[in-house]
Amino acid sequence: MRTQRYLAELLAANGYGSDVALLNGQNNDPNSKAIYQNWLARHKGTDAVSGSKTADMKAAIVEAFRDGKSILIATNPAQKASIFNSARYSSISTFRGTRSG
Repeated sequence: MRTQRYLAELLAANGYGSDVALLNGQNNDPNSKAIYQNWLARHKGTDAVSGSKTADMKAAIVEAFRDGKSILIATNPAQKASIFNSARYSSISTFRGTRSG
């Protein structure tokens, strides 16, 4: 996760800070926590909230990437594949997590 933090900091220093979402086993960085809290507030009282913080955090990060974040940094290739499938983008660069097309 040090690599994720490094990449996120590098991107932020180059003007992409608000475009980045991280997905890892902890998601305890301030941006991920804010994404999660906003997601919980939007989905309170709906079936979208499972009650599992891990599952709900992943759902929040996926939604943030799908709806506005242009860069996703994930630790696991299988995670990225499921997220990209969920996001339903026609063409995705798995290196940067950017969407096109």
